Amino acid sequence: MLLEIDPMRVSFGGLSAALQLAGFVFILRNFLKKKYRSSMYMAIAWFGFMLEAAFYAIKYLFEKTSDMHLFFNLLENLSLIPGFLGMLALIDSVSRDTIDPRKFSIAMLVLGADAMLFIVTFKSTELVVAPILVVVTFGLAVGIAWFYFCIVIYRNVPRSLKHPALINVIGAFFVSIMYIVANKYIGGLSKVIQSIDRMFQAVGALMHAIIFAKHDQLCYTLPFKTQRLVVFNTKSGISLFTFTWHRPDRLIDEDLFSSMFQGMSLLVNESVNKGHVQEIKMEKGVLLLSTEFKHPVASVLVASKSSRVLREGLAAFTRQFIEAFGQYIDKNKSTDVFNDAKKLVGSCFGFIPVFD
Repeated sequence: MLLEIDPMRVSFGGLSAALQLAGFVFILRNFLKKKYRSSMYMAIAWFGFMLEAAFYAIKYLFEKTSDMHLFFNLLENLSLIPGFLGMLALIDSVSRDTIDPRKFSIAMLVLGADAMLFIVTFKSTELVVAPILVVVTFGLAVGIAWFYFCIVIYRNVPRSLKHPALINVIGAFFVSIMYIVANKYIGGLSKVIQSIDRMFQAVGALMHAIIFAKHDQLCYTLPFKTQRLVVFNTKSGISLFTFTWHRPDRLIDEDLFSSMFQGMSLLVNESVNKGHVQEIKMEKGVLLLSTEFKHPVASVLVASKSSRVLREGLAAFTRQFIEAFGQYIDKNKSTDVFNDAKKLVGSCFGFIPVFD
């Protein structure tokens, strides 16, 4: 029988689902436009949390003892599984740029087993407590970890990103701490708290989505440090363009750097005969190289570690650099003509924070 037995929970749960749907759309559009994996993981997490809030609202349209109420309670808790897995992948993405397969496999095994236990026991108010406790504990651990890394991001971003990073920390506190604590641990004390916890969740999730969609640099503050980009003529060894994100204590002359790299690349190519050098790993960093075979141009990116997004950005930059300035490369003109390449840096490496 369909009854509006708890309009406050229904209305606040529905509003929470609507706000999280808006956040999901924000971050999904960002992923479809830029293809950053962190946006994909956040979209998966927000979709799961949106479903959880929607099922929460729907179940209170039915009597608490009815099969339909118990069924939507099952769907509500199962929706947390993709939400938490998305959050776990997001945490790995913003902290180390790659997912730890062992940790993720263990999480899938635990949550998968818990889902099966949910399905078997969802009609028993006593037995269902065990799987609920597992998913709540898992969610609390993931939430605390996410809150911690948002604080670490805030501490490591340049001054220009401090304000959005602080908003992101507040959003993490709402969605990761306040929601879980209010919903699962003290929610039964008051019907008012049962409604407020949904607003914590929705507002925090929407803040996250908007901030991350507008400031991709927050996702790439921790995984690696990018120092310098150098474009040079592979025939003359002359530096054509240089851009610096994080200025080191000791600066190296661009032409000296270009000539050194040109000679090293030629030596390796001639002696080993395995093609052009693409990456050189060092004790405290890595050099990524993108070469254009039809033009005497190569781009070198100095970073703390290699990453797929860096390699793709470097390849895109080199390709666009040739399209924009290829006619000037062999004409021995002043390198000032290449200064406009800063616009290409913004389009190809817009996810990298610039430090003063």
